Amino acid sequence: MRVFGTERSVTLPQRIAGVLLTEIGDYCFSGARHLPAEYEKTEPLLLDGEPVPVTELAGSFPVEVILPDTVQKIGSFAFYNCTALEKLELGRQMDTVGSDAFMNCRSLCGITVRCGVSEKSGMRKILSQISSDIEVTFEKEKQVDAIVFYPEYYESLDEITPAHIFSRSIEGEGFRARQCFRDDVADLAMYDAIFPKACAGESKKTLHKIVCTRLRYPVGMTENSRLLYETYVRSHDLEMAEWMVREKMLSDFQYFCGQMLFSEDAIEEGIRTAVGTEWAEGVTSMLHIKRELHVKHQQFGTQKVKRYSFDED
Repeated sequence: MRVFGTERSVTLPQRIAGVLLTEIGDYCFSGARHLPAEYEKTEPLLLDGEPVPVTELAGSFPVEVILPDTVQKIGSFAFYNCTALEKLELGRQMDTVGSDAFMNCRSLCGITVRCGVSEKSGMRKILSQISSDIEVTFEKEKQVDAIVFYPEYYESLDEITPAHIFSRSIEGEGFRARQCFRDDVADLAMYDAIFPKACAGESKKTLHKIVCTRLRYPVGMTENSRLLYETYVRSHDLEMAEWMVREKMLSDFQYFCGQMLFSEDAIEEGIRTAVGTEWAEGVTSMLHIKRELHVKHQQFGTQKVKRYSFDED
């Protein structure tokens, strides 16, 4: 019903006073006052007999919330107006989400669900309430199984006068991406199929994120989809290299270089951007990559990576 503590990141236990925690109540993390008076906490928390100041973990206070595997339901408005909440982690048993549970969670950008991407989870229900950019990590046995980026979308109602009939319009492929589930299991082949349409309307940054996460974790990817994503990278490698460096995505940059998806020009662009942003670690790593490529060219002959156009038939 309510959580109190001292840290902005909180991990809830599986049991409270010996009772399983199975539900996050309505307005639990919301800043709204809703508890009956007898439940309001007035006494200070004692630690070794000394009072410890505690804070309601609600409203703009919590930054990260980790729910135990036992939680099966998130109540209505549970995270209402949690404007600073950035990360949420939960188990696969969560299968019920109340109305407007994540209303005004403007900073929420990452959700981790502790199950494989091919397993049932409550992610479809959660995503249906979040229209902003969100990155979902499927983590199985503490290992990342897949990361899927769901871009934002906009929904509006347009009145048709004088009949006062409203027409619903949706902009952005993020809505279609959120429908890519079958029986509450993420359907990544269906997700990959929306990429050509996304290329026509989404921003470059959004496309970069989709391509990067799918190529890094190609679960359920067909050969045709892989070739489509790789063709996109080779057509936009300079832009992607700059973007990765500005976002300090060093492991992703190294991976794309290792897969020969970035040309020498893209690596040079990455180095220039890292120097310009004074990212010393990135400069050192990319210079090492450049030296390795130079050695390979000397051993096997100079052959630049072929560049493709994403617009070619």
